Amino acid sequence: MSFLPLNTLEDPSLKGEASNRQVLVNLEPTSLCDLTPVCGDSCILTQTHRNAGEPLASDIVESLITEVLAAGKTGNIRHVMLAAKEPTKVPEHVVSLAKAWHLMPVDERPLSIGMISASWKGIEALIPLLAGNPLSSVLISLDTSVSGLRTPNNNARLVDSALKARALSAIDKIGVNTTLQQGDLENVLAIGRDVQKAEVDQWTVAGFAEPVDGEMRSVLSRKEYAEIITRLSAEFGSCGMRVTIDLPHDYFDLVGGINPDTWRTEHEVAPGVFGQTFNPRPGFFARVRWDGEILGLEQSLRVGTRTGKYGSYVPGMIPSLMDRIVSERN
Repeated sequence: MSFLPLNTLEDPSLKGEASNRQVLVNLEPTSLCDLTPVCGDSCILTQTHRNAGEPLASDIVESLITEVLAAGKTGNIRHVMLAAKEPTKVPEHVVSLAKAWHLMPVDERPLSIGMISASWKGIEALIPLLAGNPLSSVLISLDTSVSGLRTPNNNARLVDSALKARALSAIDKIGVNTTLQQGDLENVLAIGRDVQKAEVDQWTVAGFAEPVDGEMRSVLSRKEYAEIITRLSAEFGSCGMRVTIDLPHDYFDLVGGINPDTWRTEHEVAPGVFGQTFNPRPGFFARVRWDGEILGLEQSLRVGTRTGKYGSYVPGMIPSLMDRIVSERN
């Protein structure tokens, strides 16, 4: 999909569980991020969220979290991810999500909960708050200087904070997201070697996305994706770390076909190395933007979307929303 805010880390043990759970729900609890001035227009969310409104009030966010978790089984929800901008800026929402999820019966709740973060300070501050109620996963964002995202000197501290959180039972698994600009493969491979040595659970590489005709698209060509698949397979196959290559739909035939009935398709191209893409059909995804607009997959890739496909969040609407989303598969 080449859109890392859609990424999540699925424990391989879940593969055979709850095959009817096929919806990924992304929640945006805040518009805040200390790195926004650093990343500027290189941030994909700065591009797609240009016309977003004011963030929801804290009590409304709490209502949203409660409803989404309660709809885990009836709403076919597989994973819930806190995905923008920097969830650790609102630790109270991260903690309430985790505590509520752990209190639910296993067969009633979503299969996993997690967040995407680029703040080592934010992760460390959450450790004592999440200990005993861990998130299923945290995906940390590590990039090279060529990407224009964050700063490379943030990378080591971010990995260290995630490792500490895992060791102290604040999170179960660590994933790493890395974007790839044209001509920057060697630097990206160096990140892969570093996180493999650190023993993270998953490393995902995706093409850097930029706006083309109003839609965020990967800057990489088919030939470049083929090279990525070859290089990562050769170097990281059987390395003990799960490696995923996020592919646009147009290039997914490099690894295989798209399964129309699952939220995400993966094909193993080398032992432990997978090509992946999100299902392009409706019925598998909802993203609640920080202003309450509820977006479908295609809107999440557009620049400057104003109103959500599914309307604006109103307390009490999640059950009917999930029914609508699931019905779109038919």
